[in-house]
Amino acid sequence: MLFTNATLDERLTIVELAQPGYPYRTVAMQKAVRMVGFDPTGGKLIVVHSRAPGDPADATNFDDYIDRSSGYSAIDVATGFAKLEITDVDPGEFTFAPTAPRAYVTLDGGDADGAVAAVQTIALDTGVVHTIELGSPPDAIGVLPDADKVYVSQRHPLGRVSFIDVATGAIQTLTGFDLNSQIID
Repeated sequence: MLFTNATLDERLTIVELAQPGYPYRTVAMQKAVRMVGFDPTGGKLIVVHSRAPGDPADATNFDDYIDRSSGYSAIDVATGFAKLEITDVDPGEFTFAPTAPRAYVTLDGGDADGAVAAVQTIALDTGVVHTIELGSPPDAIGVLPDADKVYVSQRHPLGRVSFIDVATGAIQTLTGFDLNSQIID
């Protein structure tokens, strides 16, 4: 995977390193690329996009609105099909489920009351996105492969972490572990 984030370039190039001659193809995106990650199979990508300067509300056309908005794309490597998801705040860290075709992207709107604090689950086989609201802003995300869960640590004065079951989507949150007491369900 080749891309640049030094400029607002709206494309990435996929190079087939396992094939003779290293064939490549360039995929056109709707937004500039900030960072990219492969799922465990190597068949899907999550691309977190950069924003062009300016307020999306002041855009004069649809392309300008898209460029000024926050978002990410899920991409099928074989076909180059990209599904863009516009978000209210810049997407942050992401991870992939090891046992299912799913990705998880954090949305952190900051520490102010009422700011966006969520994780979006993306079904990589269908493109369906589901938003899971969090009690506080996400700080880090990862997987617990033996438990088939995704964890989301959050900024909270007592310490907070949520666990998302990959199979069911159920969420369980633990607050208060930072003090080893006052644990709140």
